[in-house]
Amino acid sequence: MSLSDKQWEFLKDIASLVRFAEMSNFKLTGGELWRPDEMQLLYYYGYTIKVNNNELELVKSVQKSKTLDSQHKKRLAEDFNIFLNINDGYLLLNNIDLKEAKVYAQPLGDFWEKLNEKNVWGGNYPEKYKTTFLDVPHFERLE
Repeated sequence: MSLSDKQWEFLKDIASLVRFAEMSNFKLTGGELWRPDEMQLLYYYGYTIKVNNNELELVKSVQKSKTLDSQHKKRLAEDFNIFLNINDGYLLLNNIDLKEAKVYAQPLGDFWEKLNEKNVWGGNYPEKYKTTFLDVPHFERLE
């Protein structure tokens, strides 16, 4: 299967996830689908770029990725802004403790992983890969 075919299948599952989210009292907005190599390097090595007096400055930050070979580079991963409707107001799960966000977003992750055996939700990384890395907004398709 070509990469464009994989991307097409992935995006069809993303569409199903968005419809499921809406029916389940969530609102999803786009975060990051494609990530260029340069951004992946910054995320992996834990750097960010700041503008200081109209000059770019490389600043040490938190490590945002555990791999140099992210599925984002292939457009097979999406990081969402996940909002949960609570009493007619929206809570942005990306802004709360990740363990608490995982509890709220678990129905989305379960739905995502049931759509295709190659779908993985970042909220289940600790259980699937025996790691402490938790990435609740992340939905990906493995090759």
